[in-house]
Amino acid sequence: FEGLAEFAAEQVSFAMCGNSPYGLTSVYSAAMEGLARAIGFGEKSDGMVPLSSCLLPGKAYETHWQSAFYSAGINHVDGTLRSGDGTWGLPSRQPSQWVSSLFTKRIETLLV
Repeated sequence: FEGLAEFAAEQVSFAMCGNSPYGLTSVYSAAMEGLARAIGFGEKSDGMVPLSSCLLPGKAYETHWQSAFYSAGINHVDGTLRSGDGTWGLPSRQPSQWVSSLFTKRIETLLV
């Protein structure tokens, strides 16, 4: 779909992309790692989607949950928040914190 990524980049204010098939340690970790190995993406992925297919053009992705465009050390399932956040508080493994921060930012904007 030519032009779709560019169109999305114009419309989207925030996005999260996973870059680790194993992701957060959960019942899904081994399956996602196995799937990524079987597919053989040849680049970083979240186990189901290659990172290059997730990243929007012209957006600066960071590995901290406080960034609008978040490149997280999670797999595809972790992005559904089924496993919450990663242990040890590593900023690159906090998908729930990231989603929560989006609501906080929106409320602050509405109150100003």
